Amino acid sequence: MPSFDHHYHKTSCDTLLSELEGVRYQVSVFKEDVRTIRAIWADRAAVNAERRYLAPIEAYQNGAIQSFSDQIDNADVCQQLFQQLHDLLLICYADEEQCVDTQASIILKKTLGMQSQKSGLQFEKDYLDNRHLFQETLSATHTHIEPI
Repeated sequence: MPSFDHHYHKTSCDTLLSELEGVRYQVSVFKEDVRTIRAIWADRAAVNAERRYLAPIEAYQNGAIQSFSDQIDNADVCQQLFQQLHDLLLICYADEEQCVDTQASIILKKTLGMQSQKSGLQFEKDYLDNRHLFQETLSATHTHIEPI
């Protein structure tokens, strides 16, 4: 059987999923903190702080979440393709074994056919060499059977 291990890619995909969940949790905590800050600070300074500091951080976090999601989607596709490759390798391996078995069977049949042909030629040669003995024996047999 071919040596191919797709479980590594599945584990890698699972690791990415757990990291994404961690990032999503941290972002939700951050968003909750932003809501708390907005509730406490309702003045112009809070709006400026949000525009300068909190909005870029939130945009970066959203980009990071999108990047993680894209990586996970790519990892899923790769894992599926590796699984398909693994299945195709198994099919090819089975076909190769069948091909080797078929070739061995063909060689055996060819060898047996050649042996049979040689023995047939030998039998024909023996018959032609000893035909006169067969004719004599046959005529002797007829001479004994006819009177009966």
